Amino acid sequence: MSIPLTATGRLVRIDDLAVTATGTSRLGFALATSKPRKVGDKWEDGPTTFLPCIAWRDVAEALAAAGLDKGTEITVSGDLAERSWTTRDGTERKQLELTARSVAVNLTGRQSVTVRRITRSGPAAPAADGSGALEQARSALAASGMLADANSDPWATA
Repeated sequence: MSIPLTATGRLVRIDDLAVTATGTSRLGFALATSKPRKVGDKWEDGPTTFLPCIAWRDVAEALAAAGLDKGTEITVSGDLAERSWTTRDGTERKQLELTARSVAVNLTGRQSVTVRRITRSGPAAPAADGSGALEQARSALAASGMLADANSDPWATA
């Protein structure tokens, strides 16, 4: 059983992108978060919670390509579940882990963000002859009868 969860914190660990034997991309990372509390007239950080996270497939690849550093504030949305395993010496272990469905970076205070494009095999890109995504969408609307013809603009004003 898993629980939907969104957590915001700072990256304290980010592993290298790994690929499983079946070709699935995987990236482990952890964030630390603390709830501020008022002590007298000042605000202080409360106890720190460390949350191990795992990202798979496209999320893992995008996170690896973002080039984030430790200390970067991120928000992770995903599913929190207990993971269990047996160590080499036979000890049973359990830990809560957040499987990331999406990761957002807090850009406040960052001087710049570097995003690297990931190229991978998949469907062919739209042709350079003008039959791109917009043209394909217009053609589909025209074929369904929702648009008078493929060249008309449904949002145009007279």
